[in-house]
Amino acid sequence: LQITLYSKIAGKNVRYHGNFLSYLGNKVANVVSELTQKYIKTCEEPNLIIEKCVPPEFTGLLSVNSYLGVKKNVYAIGDIIKGWPKLGELAMREGIYVGKKISGKLEGEFEPIYIHIVDTGREGIHIRSKVPWGINYQEVKVSKIRSLMKRFIEKYYIWRKGNMGFLYYL
Repeated sequence: LQITLYSKIAGKNVRYHGNFLSYLGNKVANVVSELTQKYIKTCEEPNLIIEKCVPPEFTGLLSVNSYLGVKKNVYAIGDIIKGWPKLGELAMREGIYVGKKISGKLEGEFEPIYIHIVDTGREGIHIRSKVPWGINYQEVKVSKIRSLMKRFIEKYYIWRKGNMGFLYYL
């Protein structure tokens, strides 16, 4: 979806075919669909399909408990977790959590949340959802400032070479 929107911003004649982040809940899907269709057209059948990025399963994926534990004193974070979204921002929060857990500075369970910003070119859609973990929590905010936030975060990521620690506090 984001690649299609960026292509449109770059002046390309593009159309979108697919879901509108419906796995994050109906509220998210409705807002994303409505706003996206304001800026790009949809199509019934695409003539170019960008393959879904799927990591190779040479190691297999790991199931974790609510503390990100695989077994006693063994933790998993990031893309290796079975059934969880593959998001760098989520992986960073998992890493901070596990680091505090190992050092004894934290006792509670990890509370996962999907955080994402979609840039339409004119407006940004800031999404926070716990639906992938079976919790009916969806927050969707739309504004011009969120579009600028997305662009800042992308540039900051390159400048900081991936060290995005401040996102933990957003």
